[in-house]
Amino acid sequence: MVGMKNDTIRDSQRIKILPDGRSTCPVHLTMGILSGKWKLSLLWQLHHGTKRFGVLRRAIPGITQAMLSSQLQELVADGIASKQEFAELPPRTEYSLTPLGLSLIPVIASLERWGIDYIQDYKKEQHGDCLWTEGMVKV
Repeated sequence: MVGMKNDTIRDSQRIKILPDGRSTCPVHLTMGILSGKWKLSLLWQLHHGTKRFGVLRRAIPGITQAMLSSQLQELVADGIASKQEFAELPPRTEYSLTPLGLSLIPVIASLERWGIDYIQDYKKEQHGDCLWTEGMVKV
């Protein structure tokens, strides 16, 4: 039988929150950085190389201009993506993954592998439309 003393969370085990509102727990921190309906899709698109805003918008059906802008700003602020603005008319802005962002590609590949295994083992059906139309992520 488990005792109450062993089940109690001590202060040293509590998740601490930094002044910027982020958790000190690596898993929670990562989830926070990747949270957002479109961030993994954006990472995948940028994995293929530098993209302009309009190209990203067309590549991700359903994303609004405001949401795309917001999600890209967060990725840039977190050091996952970089933004390069060109002083020309019309203005041109390009986004690409930083080395830190590229290090997330194996994480996406692991998520994809897990999803494929889940579908095969538990759903017993073929996986349908997938964001990564080229098949399994190559890392």
